[in-house]
Amino acid sequence: DDQVDEDTQGHDNQTNTVYLDNITVINSDNDSHYVYHFLNNRNLNVDNQTVAVKDNDTAGLVLSWKDNDNSTSETGDSISLIVKLASRPFLEDSKKINIGLTISDKTEAYFREPENAVLLNPILNLSYKIGDLVDGKPLGYYIVTDVTVSNWNQELTEIELKGLDDFSDDNDTVAYIITSVNPSEIYNNDPLYKVIEEDNISFVNLDNETNLALVISDRLLDVSENGSSASFSVNLNHKPYSDLTVSVSNSDTTEIDLDNSSLLFNSGSDNYSVIYSNSVITVTPQITGTWATPKTVTLSGKDDNISDGSETVQITLSGSGLTSDNVTVTVADNDSSGVMFHWVGGDNFTSEDNSSDKAIFTVRLTSAPFGGSDDNTSDNLTTAIVNLNVRGKDNRSVSFSADSLTFGSNNWSDAQRVTVTAVDDHYDEGVTDNDSDSNNDNQTYTIFIDNITSTDSVYAAINAFASTSDMSTVVVEDNDVSGIGVEYVPVSGDNESFKIKFFLMSDPEDNVTLTLSAFDNSNVRFSDNGTADNGTSMTVNLTWADNASIYLTNASRNIDNESDDDDLFIDNLTIFSFYGTASCSRSTCDKYNNKQLAKTLIRNIQTGSVYTDFDNATQMPK
Repeated sequence: DDQVDEDTQGHDNQTNTVYLDNITVINSDNDSHYVYHFLNNRNLNVDNQTVAVKDNDTAGLVLSWKDNDNSTSETGDSISLIVKLASRPFLEDSKKINIGLTISDKTEAYFREPENAVLLNPILNLSYKIGDLVDGKPLGYYIVTDVTVSNWNQELTEIELKGLDDFSDDNDTVAYIITSVNPSEIYNNDPLYKVIEEDNISFVNLDNETNLALVISDRLLDVSENGSSASFSVNLNHKPYSDLTVSVSNSDTTEIDLDNSSLLFNSGSDNYSVIYSNSVITVTPQITGTWATPKTVTLSGKDDNISDGSETVQITLSGSGLTSDNVTVTVADNDSSGVMFHWVGGDNFTSEDNSSDKAIFTVRLTSAPFGGSDDNTSDNLTTAIVNLNVRGKDNRSVSFSADSLTFGSNNWSDAQRVTVTAVDDHYDEGVTDNDSDSNNDNQTYTIFIDNITSTDSVYAAINAFASTSDMSTVVVEDNDVSGIGVEYVPVSGDNESFKIKFFLMSDPEDNVTLTLSAFDNSNVRFSDNGTADNGTSMTVNLTWADNASIYLTNASRNIDNESDDDDLFIDNLTIFSFYGTASCSRSTCDKYNNKQLAKTLIRNIQTGSVYTDFDNATQMPK
């Protein structure tokens, strides 16, 4: 067995002739006819025989994986390829065979220590695509050298094959090492190995990518309706097959705003950085697309003007070939259901005298009323009718320009004005202290929410204003006093007396008895009809509805002492002095009890004017 594939070479697998080389003559007695020597060319008929030797060798390459491990990985795991010849080459001892190895898919793996690595020195740190030629040879190409007759049946080398990451979800990929004996090498003179057919051996590059998915930095975010913001970033877990647009949407546009509605991720191309150092080549994948670069989505809270508590909003991200993913945003509510009360100009003072200085307040809601807790969007807004009322000493002295105010989706925040009018009720609401300097004192009334009519259950339950600082009270100045008014009543042609009318200055809700008395040593006389003499005292009954009139005269019953006797008005000055005391038994008219009438009534004869002086009044009566 010569271990050579002779094909048409060598001595094997040939038909060979077995022939008689010579017959040795032992002695002279030998038969000369059997003495034969081919050199002497003696004639002797010899029958030659033939023999066929069958060759058992075949020229070829034997490929195997060290430790039977044929799996690289995209995480960078390596395996080792073993190469040897199947037969002894038909070479001179000084000749060699070069064997070329090529990776079928150069995006899956590369040779770690290529024979032509020295040629890579000029391209250190440059970016190449796998498959680019380097000095005429592609990356992923390897040449086995120094294959000779003496080492042909040895394991020639262990060639390290390292996996490459293509950043794509392409499952585990089967690739091949394609072998050939390079016919261009000048030392390869073996006639069979020069023309040997290509062979291959397979390996598997294990994929390290899962299904295409989104990488989201934060999945739980918090903002508030006052406009605070938050952000999260998004990128892809590996390269998409083509450029990919990811849409961004949210489940409630009344709660948050998004600065982006879509994100574009570019797939890029397979680029690699090639570095050769210490006889080792390192190929590092480079990302040229934008798919791995995080893109930021910023969101901000949006005031929906609805008191709906904290809301949860889902931001959905979706795209072709992607399983939709979500970011959850909790939006803190900054609204509260309430009714705000405010005095215009801070003035909560008005008067019963119907002056132009009116008290005006405004009412508005603090949030938009909505129809129910299950649907708190703007599509379900409703109305709230605020019904007002007032409480105080009595409710007769205050009225509103509007007793009810309607608020809806368009005007819930508008301050609606209400004018407070003090009703002149003719009652003296002041204190009953007769020694007080003034009974013209003020009364305080509280304005409150009687009820709210609304399908919004929160607003329907409100029965107070939103804040005690609203000070929803109104001060009403009383223009009534408890007193006896005196009015001069001219009587035509009457020169013996003049008429006086007594009236109540406020409503006591009962009868008041007025007792009139002349001072001692006075000539004053009282008369109920102008002719009768009722003497120096007289009692009259007064009510708010009915007045009482009396006549005053002197004892002579002739007060006309004018000199010209022209029956005109008397032209001297006459003084009538008397006093009166009021009394009332019921508590409702206590303010009139012991009320004193003016002690002096002065009549100016020239002008007809009457002057009165009241002990307990701050102003003149009518």
